[in-house]
Amino acid sequence: MDERVGPGAADSRHWKVLLSVQRALLGTVGPNLRGVAAAWDGDEVRVVCYFHGPISDVDREEMSVAETEVMADFLDIDMPEKMNGQGLRAWVFLRKE
Repeated sequence: MDERVGPGAADSRHWKVLLSVQRALLGTVGPNLRGVAAAWDGDEVRVVCYFHGPISDVDREEMSVAETEVMADFLDIDMPEKMNGQGLRAWVFLRKE
């Protein structure tokens, strides 16, 4: 198994989070997006995006749209105002470098 997937691969929440974030990123990934990591614990989902260089206004808007799409997939979860944090469980997207 790819170690970047992380623990809990059999957990249904694991797959729901990863697929939600991947779907939300479709058509939004620009060349400066280096990686996207996700974490989930109980009722909390966190996503962090890593960019190369300054984050453009277009990149911010694209990630805001993706954030909204992920939030819509988890209406049963009390989402924080911003999807950020540390201690992430799995990479959702990782640019080939």
